[in-house]
Amino acid sequence: MSSIQDMLEVLTPKQQKEFHHFLEQRNTRKSIKNLALLKLVASGKTKDMSHKLYGATQNTAFNALHKRVKDALVGFVATKAFEQESLEEMEILKLLLASRIFFEQGVLKVAINTLEKAERRAQDIDGHTILNEIYQTKIQYAHLSPSWHLDKIIKAQEANSIRHQKDKNLNIAYAQIRVKMKQQGAKNINAIIKDTFTSLSLEVSSDLTFKSLYQLMVITASAAKLQNDYYSISPYMIQIFETLRAKGDVPKKYSFYYLHMLYLMATTHFRNKRFEQSLQTLSVLKNALRERQKKYQASFKEKVLVLETLIATYTGHLQKAIPLLADEKRLLLNGQLVRIMCLFLKTDFKEAYYHFKHLNRSDRWYEQKMGWLGY
Repeated sequence: MSSIQDMLEVLTPKQQKEFHHFLEQRNTRKSIKNLALLKLVASGKTKDMSHKLYGATQNTAFNALHKRVKDALVGFVATKAFEQESLEEMEILKLLLASRIFFEQGVLKVAINTLEKAERRAQDIDGHTILNEIYQTKIQYAHLSPSWHLDKIIKAQEANSIRHQKDKNLNIAYAQIRVKMKQQGAKNINAIIKDTFTSLSLEVSSDLTFKSLYQLMVITASAAKLQNDYYSISPYMIQIFETLRAKGDVPKKYSFYYLHMLYLMATTHFRNKRFEQSLQTLSVLKNALRERQKKYQASFKEKVLVLETLIATYTGHLQKAIPLLADEKRLLLNGQLVRIMCLFLKTDFKEAYYHFKHLNRSDRWYEQKMGWLGY
């Protein structure tokens, strides 16, 4: 049953309610056990669920029910992701297709303006694949626009192809480094990154897309955690983030990447005992969440609280640290562990033990979730 539990943890409380409503809409009978199963999983009552739902151990019926709920949850998550991530590309593709129709019908002014609008929007989101199609269309109809110069369009397409290839190479590097990190552990992490980049002729520059810079920062942060060396990796993290800032405003499509990179930078500063800089970065993150990206608040709220709690604890403000997490009723594992640590440091052993009793999974499960070193 852990698979459905793990999948539910991906969703925000609001999205979990939406999934509950999603199941209700799909149900055709009043007495439906899928909602009962979801309620049990959400409350953590996962033992003997077959007996609770069917009055006896009915493995066949229960397994079928479990599969239906799991499949529905996968479909729900995929639908939500498609709604959020694909809208911009679809709008640009519509503009491109519309421009081609206008060209074919001889409505030249509208066709040119529509295609140029598609080009600008594709450039804003680093849409290399769509840009290639746009440039192909511009080349095809270049003779119909006095303001278009064929040689410039060809150069723009070639430059876009180079950036696209760099993006693909970084994606390959990301995969290769991940595999090598898993195979070799903490040994020669810096050498792995350097050798992989050299073999693919990669370097950190503003030509890399927002997604590529995000992937690169995730790789670097993972390497730092794996070898427990945040000091030597720190300059590289800063370089990546400064490269991101040099690219200018982050398109809405890449908001999550930007927010997560802010969080990773705040964590890096904390790990290097640059507590003031960590708090400043968290402040930027919170402002961005309030002003532009409220839909991500649930995803980052606890992460921010945990990091603020740790900073307060390490700077000798334990009394300030404890209330930050005290009012949070449904903390994820990391938040629960930090809260217990703070209560223990306060010598409030009774309260610490009360929360510790709720950590009732196996040692192996916690090791897989948090690793030996934890946060």
